[in-house]
Amino acid sequence: MLLEDLLFGTTLIKILQELFTPQFTPAFEAITLLGSSEFLVGIAAVVYWCFDKRKGRLLTYILLLGAYVNFFLKLLIPSPRPPLELRLAEKNETSFGFPSGHVQDSITLWTSMWLSFRKRSLAIIGTVLIFAVGVSRLYLGLHNTAQVIGGVVVGLAFAGVVFLILRHIPRQDGKIRLVPHLLFSASTVLPLVVAVLIFGVVGDGGRVAGYLLGFSIGAIFEDRYVSFSTNITNKQRLIRIIIAGVVGGIVFGVLSDTIQGTSLLPVFLDSMLRGLTIVLIIPAVFKKIESMWLRP
Repeated sequence: MLLEDLLFGTTLIKILQELFTPQFTPAFEAITLLGSSEFLVGIAAVVYWCFDKRKGRLLTYILLLGAYVNFFLKLLIPSPRPPLELRLAEKNETSFGFPSGHVQDSITLWTSMWLSFRKRSLAIIGTVLIFAVGVSRLYLGLHNTAQVIGGVVVGLAFAGVVFLILRHIPRQDGKIRLVPHLLFSASTVLPLVVAVLIFGVVGDGGRVAGYLLGFSIGAIFEDRYVSFSTNITNKQRLIRIIIAGVVGGIVFGVLSDTIQGTSLLPVFLDSMLRGLTIVLIIPAVFKKIESMWLRP
């Protein structure tokens, strides 16, 4: 087996598809969801709601900014995905394949989680999940080996660079500084403008920009008008996750029914309102319900 074929060809994909019978395909489809942006953003949201607001915000920003990096790398490096006849899922996916977004996003989040909390358990869980997601992308015929390895390298590099920069920025008391945060919020749409004006494409850029803008603006309002606490018990954490699931399910269902279409404006608006819901509306519900519990 030549190294070039192993990295850029389909040999490893065929080996995995022959090694695992078709009955394993649903399992690999479930595993690959663990690298989806929805699942990873959800993990960052749970950190924000239940463990540490500042770190939860930071994880969300790092994850979404990393998604921007992936978006532009796929525009700059037109590396085709494996042939359609080898794909066992996502047959309508038309974007380029380098680097693997699922793998890059997974390693970006779990590396950032470990660097934030320094817990061995997070390193172990993250390593297992990243490996599983990478294998699933190969088995399902969605990426070749080089694209998966590229996702690992880019994700590690991005998370590492961000945390090196953060080491030289004085830490705040957890409160948001208004002017810098407003400037950051405004800057989140600039990469989307560049993509439209220079490359003439939107792709995932509208979704990423919308969520970042909604989340960052909502964080300012939460900091000033809601200011919920994450100093809670494990029982309260479980209740918050259940409440978030109910509220998020209702809001996201309404958004799906009322904002339809795949063009830039509906995608951007839908994602912006989802980010706003995660960072502001759901915490406001937490605080309202918990204040009712504490009434004598």
